[in-house]
Amino acid sequence: RPAADLPLEPNLPPLADRLAAAAELSKAGVLTTIHLDPVVAGFDDDALVLRPFLQSLRRLGLLRAMFSYLLLSDDILGRLREKLPARLCERIASAYDLGRADKYLPDQEETASYSIRPEVKRVSVSRFAGALRELGFEFVLCSLKSAPGKQRGEYRDARPCDGAFYA
Repeated sequence: RPAADLPLEPNLPPLADRLAAAAELSKAGVLTTIHLDPVVAGFDDDALVLRPFLQSLRRLGLLRAMFSYLLLSDDILGRLREKLPARLCERIASAYDLGRADKYLPDQEETASYSIRPEVKRVSVSRFAGALRELGFEFVLCSLKSAPGKQRGEYRDARPCDGAFYA
């Protein structure tokens, strides 16, 4: 995912090493997709963060991408509050509808998460999809497969993930 000065994955190998490995696979003919996850609306979609990141992928010949948004649950929000400054946590939380959690799997409370507010998601999807399209990427929005509004055409700029795009 774009850096955005938001350390969500502190134990990952260095990004440059991971991208170099992906580029080698791609050059060897392996269908390689970069999964930008978890995207944080209002952070990772900022043009000053997103465009340089996508341009670095392009230079490496990595032109397939999937992106999906941070699933925010009470547990994840609690962990973020333990690890990040309060202002960052509140900024992340402000993008979500904290009044309602949707459960994605029956009888599994741990799958309940808050949805990004629709107006925030529309702007973010438009920014991501626009930048990816402009730079010549083939891409899908993973989060769209279960997003209300998909059928109504609210996310015209992004192709939903239907399982056919996976590498």
